[in-house]
Amino acid sequence: MVEPNGGKPKTLFERNPRKTLVFTVVLLFLIVDVLARAAFNPARDSFRCSSRYYHHDFLPNQDARTAWGQQKYSVLTNSLGFRDRSIRDVSLASERRRILLIGDSFIEGMGMDYDNSVAGILGNSLKGEGIEVLNAAAVSYSPKLYYLKIRHLIEQKHLSFDELYVFLDISDPHDEIIYKYWDPSDGSNFASALRAVDGFLQRRFFLYSYLAARRRLNRQKAVSNFFPAEGAADAQFWVQDLKEYLRRSDPEKDRFLWPNKPSALKEWGQEGLSLCARYLAQLQQLCTRHKIRMTLVIYPSPYQLTGSNLNGVPVTFWKAFTEEHRIDLLNLFPTFIGTRPPEAVYATYFITGDVHWNESGNRIVAEAVLEHIRTNSRM
Repeated sequence: MVEPNGGKPKTLFERNPRKTLVFTVVLLFLIVDVLARAAFNPARDSFRCSSRYYHHDFLPNQDARTAWGQQKYSVLTNSLGFRDRSIRDVSLASERRRILLIGDSFIEGMGMDYDNSVAGILGNSLKGEGIEVLNAAAVSYSPKLYYLKIRHLIEQKHLSFDELYVFLDISDPHDEIIYKYWDPSDGSNFASALRAVDGFLQRRFFLYSYLAARRRLNRQKAVSNFFPAEGAADAQFWVQDLKEYLRRSDPEKDRFLWPNKPSALKEWGQEGLSLCARYLAQLQQLCTRHKIRMTLVIYPSPYQLTGSNLNGVPVTFWKAFTEEHRIDLLNLFPTFIGTRPPEAVYATYFITGDVHWNESGNRIVAEAVLEHIRTNSRM
């Protein structure tokens, strides 16, 4: 283009200085952002994620440091998004016998490095016997999510395993009420496209990945703070006067107190148990179709360590259920109850001020499960 006055033609910048400047700044920002994402992973400490198939899960191949109350520990996940002792590729089929564990935060190993968790102890103990242990557990899982996740692993992922150990927690009936109206995504093309775009942006751009990581961390903190481990006063109060604690109006703690609180049992506990039984029956049918042996494991919370709970509602309910459905039952209530005063049992096996097991608690549970595997499983 020749100027009317015979001068040199104007450059693009001269004709559109503002637009060109904005474009140049944006381009430079994107280049720096992409390079920063290649060098840094803002999501390295955010290992939890949502799941359209079974509500929530772990991100695969993660190496993170996290904390539960005062307990700081590492979390590593394998290619399946299972907590593991190392980041590794897990084959969908194996020539070795394979045992899959599923449960909630107790079996996830809340507050524990993997080797000190139930799954880690079992894996180390059985490795020499040619048995592989995989841990599909995650915080706040319950029977509905157990069923949905195991179904997805078997029918969509085509994961092969021989035995399934399902750990039932006192909090499960309450979680069933929470998840009552949650259903898996229909997998529409639009939703799939959004997830694909989201994944691409997180893999390529630092700022987007950083903001996504912050959202996941906020959700993780919300989960972790649901039962803060710092609440030592609650544990001390319980040790001093269990009956008074049971009379306290605290809906969150009712998650663990409903077996001893008739009002909570009537209000939602019975419905929650019914929902648990429905999904576990479906899970058993799924396992039967795929020739997988299923065992239910039950255990008390710190609020059920008195002798009367040996034959309380959770024990009698699941005994009747497993007898009716011909499912193996491993009852760990006697493992914790009867030998010593409740406060001594709590101090020995639980994190102070928390409902979760410490290293000794994880070990005593793992030893009981290990004995059951060696005695009753098809080796």
